[in-house]
Amino acid sequence: MTTTPNSFGALKATEQARRRRRRLIAAVVAGVVLLLVGVAIWAFWFSPLLVVKRVEVSGESLLSKDDVVTAAGVASGLPLVRVDLGAVEARVGSLNPVASVAASRSFPDAIVVEIVERELVFVRKSSEGYVWVDEDGVEFHTDAKAPKGVPVAQLGDAETRLLRDIATVVSNLPDALDGQQITMNNPSVDKIVLTLPENREVVWGSADDSSLKADVLAALLSVEARVYDVSAPNHPTTK
Repeated sequence: MTTTPNSFGALKATEQARRRRRRLIAAVVAGVVLLLVGVAIWAFWFSPLLVVKRVEVSGESLLSKDDVVTAAGVASGLPLVRVDLGAVEARVGSLNPVASVAASRSFPDAIVVEIVERELVFVRKSSEGYVWVDEDGVEFHTDAKAPKGVPVAQLGDAETRLLRDIATVVSNLPDALDGQQITMNNPSVDKIVLTLPENREVVWGSADDSSLKADVLAALLSVEARVYDVSAPNHPTTK
């Protein structure tokens, strides 16, 4: 088939029209995308639609919900995406009873704060009452009474090292002593002595080898004695 100048011109015009349509469609799509992005930015960052209206708290026991909400310091009406979750976690984490905390957004209107409180291992008797201590030697609560069945260390202010060592010892005590009232009078890093019911004593020494000492003590408790010395666990004695 022979292409005449007129037919060639028509084909060229048709191709140009197709290109214009493609450019127009691309421009329209780009415009729509930009519009949607703009609407999303407005909705998330500036509109009153997705703002903080409440703070949800879970995991609290010693602390109250109000304690946690106050520490979180999240302003009502602030867009959710503008809340600094790391800062919220840092503020709540500064509360003594808090072992760990996670903050998150719950659209459309809530900040969720999940906390895990420290677990009581023993208490330190002080002039203010009974100070609760966790496994890391951190003091996190004070009560007027000692909880039942929780070991009591009678000592003044102590460094975290000693409190942590006592926690290590208590955490390793054999199951046979669970729930029994145990006291420690002026323990030191190298000399931890536990007083059991009926005036029996366990000379533990330092917190070193606590797991082994616990195994040895578990066997020794079957022997009637007043003193169980496991400070040298490979050579324990009773008397």
